[in-house]
Amino acid sequence: MLRNLPIGSQKTWIEDGSLQGAKLARANLRRANLSRANLQNASLAGATLHSAILASANLTNAELGQAALQNSQLMLAVLQNAVLIGTNLQKANLYRANLQGADLTNADLSEAKLEYADLRGAKLHGAILTNAELHGAQFDDIASIQVNEDTILPNGLRATKKNMKYLTAFTGYSPEVLADFSSDEEHEI
Repeated sequence: MLRNLPIGSQKTWIEDGSLQGAKLARANLRRANLSRANLQNASLAGATLHSAILASANLTNAELGQAALQNSQLMLAVLQNAVLIGTNLQKANLYRANLQGADLTNADLSEAKLEYADLRGAKLHGAILTNAELHGAQFDDIASIQVNEDTILPNGLRATKKNMKYLTAFTGYSPEVLADFSSDEEHEI
């Protein structure tokens, strides 16, 4: 069902609608309600989705590189194999989102809520997870992400120097390499 168009208006609703394969690069979808929308294979590169609601949306194979998704609601969203290179996801709510195989290279996930998110197979090189909540999140590899002491690790602990040993199992780095971690700075590990 499509309601309240045109896209880019202050009250865009495409709840339960299908935009499969849509070309929406650089579209203004600020505050849009795209709950449960089918956006498989959609091109949303560079789109403005600030504060948008994408709860339970299907974004499988979607192109979202350089998109502005800060403060967006993506709870239970499916982003399998989505391209999110350089995407701004600051303060986004990705609770239980499926990000398997997603490319989050250089994405900014600062203060994002990623509790119980599935990030297995996701590319996270250069991803920034400062102050992110990762409790219960599933990872294959968290090498090359940036954290600080306010980042919540998958085990629910803060990323303090003491808790950095927890990351050893995921990164393959020895505790000695991680021992240089300082609680007052961001670091690439």
